[in-house]
Amino acid sequence: MFSQMFGKMGKGMHFFLFKVKNNKGKNIINEFQKGNFIVDHSQNKFKWNLPLSSLIDKKKCPVDNKEMNGNWSFCPFHGKKLISK
Repeated sequence: MFSQMFGKMGKGMHFFLFKVKNNKGKNIINEFQKGNFIVDHSQNKFKWNLPLSSLIDKKKCPVDNKEMNGNWSFCPFHGKKLISK
């Protein structure tokens, strides 16, 4: 389906489903809290840092009002603390 929709890029897409709850039913990954997780697949390790930036609102630099990554605390250009939108 993805190869038909996205061509060559779609052929390379893979989806992995796995349990995120431990034996007590508690989530072992919280996508909004700081941390990371690693998926070990086919002799490769893939690491994601949390929180997932795609889920976090962008922040703005107080100097030039440019949008910055929501995971960042400080502007990499001015060193000023970023403000939430």
